[in-house]
Amino acid sequence: LRLRVVISDPAVTRRLTAPFARLFSPYLVVPALVAFVGVCWLVLAEKGLASATHQAFFQPGLLLAVFVVTVLSAGFHELGHAAACRYGGATPGAMGAGLYLVWPAFYTDVDDSYRLSRWGRLRVDLGGLYFNVLVADLVFLAWLGTRQDALLLGVATQLLQMLKQLGPFVRADGYHLLADLTGV
Repeated sequence: LRLRVVISDPAVTRRLTAPFARLFSPYLVVPALVAFVGVCWLVLAEKGLASATHQAFFQPGLLLAVFVVTVLSAGFHELGHAAACRYGGATPGAMGAGLYLVWPAFYTDVDDSYRLSRWGRLRVDLGGLYFNVLVADLVFLAWLGTRQDALLLGVATQLLQMLKQLGPFVRADGYHLLADLTGV
């Protein structure tokens, strides 16, 4: 990232992540993941995305809402890495945004996580994906409250973001996850 701007310096990041670090309690992680599996099953296998797509294109305000949630969730993803870092006892650094080639990208400095155990580093690697899970669960709850099918596209965008992050070839979450799993 050459063109980047710091959005949150390390001191602000530490204050910001304090309440979010609690979300890594196993008592919250397990139900969130179980709910996510159910949400994915319902959205992808049972309900499908045809009615969601149809509604989004005929009500552009809903499509805009899905876009805004998707962009904000990318920043929330990075907050997940920082919160996992803090939960493990390491100190998260600056958070920011920039351009990666031509694409906007968010980043978080979690270099201090290298002093954590392998499992602590894996938690940091997966922290962003876990926050995508939380967003998908919240979007589904919003759909339950409103029955606006277009919101289900928000679940689909979270899944797509997660799949993109798991690619091991670029320095995305999958790269760091593979490196920490193998110890290389």
